[in-house]
This record gives sequence, C-alpha cells and structure tokens, in this order.
Amino acid sequence: MVLHKIRQTVGDDTFHDIVQGWAAAHRHGKRTPPDFTAYVEKSAPDADFGPIWKDWLYGEGKPATP
Repeated sequence: MVLHKIRQTVGDDTFHDIVQGWAAAHRHGKRTPPDFTAYVEKSAPDADFGPIWKDWLYGEGKPATP
C-alpha cells in the first residue's frame, strides 16, 4: 500500500522514474526504509510524503481504508 500511496501522490510518470531509479541504484545492495524514503523525497521534492510515512510506513496498526 505504501507504493500505491506514493503513486497516487506523484503520478504514474514520476512513480515509474522513482521505481526504476531505485532499482537501478540499489540493485545489488541492501537498504533501509529511511534510505528509501529519502530517495523518494529527493525524487519528488514538491510532494508531501509525511502523512504516507506516518500512516502507512511507520504508524502503529493498520490505517483506515482510503
């Protein structure tokens, strides 16, 4: 759901760039969720990802269905 929420926030083209760029840059490595969130924020600096991270990634329990 985190990826779906990112896609809803940035749109299909930017989401595709994020996924392709992340996979290419970290193909043979191991990264952490903070590494991924930093990459996403850098890739779409005008978007507000705070609610996504809070509710869908780092929050307690399961968020309400959108």
